[in-house]
Amino acid sequence: MRIENIEINNFGVFGENVKVDFSRYDQNNKILIIGENQDAAGADSNGAGKSTLLNAISWAIFGRSPNDIASDDVIRRGCSNVNVSLGLVDEEGRSINIVRSRKIKGSHDLQWFVDGESQTQRTMKQTQHSLLNYFGILENNTEYFSDFLNTTYFSIDAVKAFAGKKSSSKDRMSLISRFLNLEVLDKCTSKAKVLANSQKSDLKVIQGKIEFLKNKLDTGFNKPQIESDITEYGVSISTLKLERKKLVGQLEGLEAKDKIETELNDLEGHIAHYNKELDTIVNIYNSNIKDLQNKLSNSSHIKSEIEKLQKLSIKYSDTLEQVDLDKFQTWLDKGRDWIQERCSIQTQLSIQLQGGQECPHCKEGLMVKGNQIQKFDQVELQQAFYKVKKEIEERQDKYDTKKKEFDKLMEGQRELIKIQSDIKAKYQLLEGAQEIPDQIIELKNKIKAKQDETAVSLKELEKKKLTLNLKLRKFPATELSLMDVKNEIETTDNKIENIKDEIMRLKAQLDSRALDEKALEKFVEQETDLLQRIANFTYWVDGFPAIRRWMIESFLPTFEQQTNGYLNKMEVGMRCRFDTLKEKKSQKGQFKEEFDLSIIDENNEKRDLETYSQGESKRIGVCVGFALRELTLTKGYSNFNFLLMDEVIDSLDETGIGEFFNLLTNITGMKFLITHNTDLKTRFANIITIRKQDGVSTIIQN
Repeated sequence: MRIENIEINNFGVFGENVKVDFSRYDQNNKILIIGENQDAAGADSNGAGKSTLLNAISWAIFGRSPNDIASDDVIRRGCSNVNVSLGLVDEEGRSINIVRSRKIKGSHDLQWFVDGESQTQRTMKQTQHSLLNYFGILENNTEYFSDFLNTTYFSIDAVKAFAGKKSSSKDRMSLISRFLNLEVLDKCTSKAKVLANSQKSDLKVIQGKIEFLKNKLDTGFNKPQIESDITEYGVSISTLKLERKKLVGQLEGLEAKDKIETELNDLEGHIAHYNKELDTIVNIYNSNIKDLQNKLSNSSHIKSEIEKLQKLSIKYSDTLEQVDLDKFQTWLDKGRDWIQERCSIQTQLSIQLQGGQECPHCKEGLMVKGNQIQKFDQVELQQAFYKVKKEIEERQDKYDTKKKEFDKLMEGQRELIKIQSDIKAKYQLLEGAQEIPDQIIELKNKIKAKQDETAVSLKELEKKKLTLNLKLRKFPATELSLMDVKNEIETTDNKIENIKDEIMRLKAQLDSRALDEKALEKFVEQETDLLQRIANFTYWVDGFPAIRRWMIESFLPTFEQQTNGYLNKMEVGMRCRFDTLKEKKSQKGQFKEEFDLSIIDENNEKRDLETYSQGESKRIGVCVGFALRELTLTKGYSNFNFLLMDEVIDSLDETGIGEFFNLLTNITGMKFLITHNTDLKTRFANIITIRKQDGVSTIIQN
């Protein structure tokens, strides 16, 4: 970046429209700036405005001058505003124009252009940042102006700044870090510290959770005992279920017994009713028969024969009338079907008994019915089998007896039909006389029918009664009532439910324990991860500074060689030594970086810069400054390809001045030198004279 031109309006001692065309000079030329203050006796150069010209260049770029003149003091006395327009050309040949202005006690304005295209931002701060970034100065570099003074603008004091006591080890370290673009490592260190602290905070929270869970898990929890209790409770439930099953069986038995007893009471009532009804009807019929028999005491011979036949008829009728043959036939058919059905049931029960198995877990009976496995009670099946078998045998005997009776009745029926046919024939003879015997027979038949009917009913009732009594005998004697058994079942159910609740509670403890253990395992994993992260970040808290130190240590020999190369060219008989970075322990137990600059004289003794003469210290300062400038150019820290020097050689002798100019020939870029030594004009082809007259300075270019 080289300077092309500048236009100054009311800056310092300059009036309006003060213009300097630097484009007439070669970019590697030396330009001498001298002054003539015609307002002073003897045309002294002091106060002419030599430094003001360079200050105007600095103010245009940075809004600051090297001597840090107050904001409004840059405005020429008596004027209300100031304006400086600076023209430059970058490495690509693009034209850069910077226009900075200020009103007294008013606004401050900055505009800049690239090839005539405005780069001005929304605010002046943003505009300043964009301008500095274009010059290669990082936006977050707060020391950019100090770096400019150390590398581009050399004043009387600035040439000694880096090497002198006023520059601390920390300042030198910071400057070199910026020039080497190592500040990113500082940012990384800070970021690593932030991340490490953040992870430590997270770790504290996680460790608190771990401690809480460990205390929780260590407080009186006996997992084997709980599992054993759950098993025991399971056994208790099984035992209670068996007891309940027995109680249910008792309940069913008591309910069945109660039902049988009720049926027996009903049967006794029916039997008494049938007997009473039969006695009443028989007495009535016998009384009527007796009356009719008295009327037939004098019957004829035919009547006697009829009576004989009647006796035979009665004989068969008595037998036949006792049974309804159709009903008898129906009973035989049903009996046969019943026996066949029972035989089928017996066969099924036999198959079930043969195919039944025992459950290996609950020890209950199992059987396969269809394609499903069902529970069964072998004892109950066995009892049912023998019961059915006994019923079949009893019913089969009864069926066989009844079949014989039925066959005999059928034979009697045929005979009766014949006798009745004979009687009918005799009755035809004694139609009138036989009405009474018929009536008697009819009455006797009614008696017999009723007796038979009643006998059958009573027989069935007695049989049922016998069956019910047999069933009652099967029920074991017990002192428990139906209500007692129901209460016992309810109590057992409550016990089972209470045990189930306790099992659920214990299982919930196990589940909660498992969740806590899983959570603890997760937090321990997080703790391990955080510790590793903290270790990594902590490593880089020290690692990044170590890298930065290594890079600086690697650079220092080159920097030292460059500085001493300039010193050798100036033949001052001394050299600079940049001591290797050291870590000095502080009072707080921490380590602090040190960057020492030593001046070694011709006797190889270490001396402070302030112990040398003004001329010697300026030589040393200039050499260090040139080395720093070379560093900024080679490392790409800035692209200012010009050098501003304000009275840096005025205290040098002729030998020193000669050495300085020999050194200056090796410095690239346009070089501006301010001096009040007019004898140096012979050494310059390009001279700018600043003449002050009547309080206003003007510029004369040769």
